[in-house]
Amino acid sequence: MRNANFIFGAVVTYCTFGGTKLAAVVDIEKCTGCETCVDVCPASAISMEDGKAKVDADLCVDCETCVDECPSEAISME
Repeated sequence: MRNANFIFGAVVTYCTFGGTKLAAVVDIEKCTGCETCVDVCPASAISMEDGKAKVDADLCVDCETCVDECPSEAISME
């Protein structure tokens, strides 16, 4: 099922599977702390903690922008 949210005047779509919303998850072993994901997240769901990206699953809209932009491939959807 596809859903949509309006964030900062833009429509952000996300998918749910079996009624469960996915969220971005950071592999802290791969994360280099470059902050690219923080800059591209349309929901401001990603912050930095101890030099590593941290995703607030409640704010994540499952748009996968961070997954696509992460240069170290440290982010996946779960």
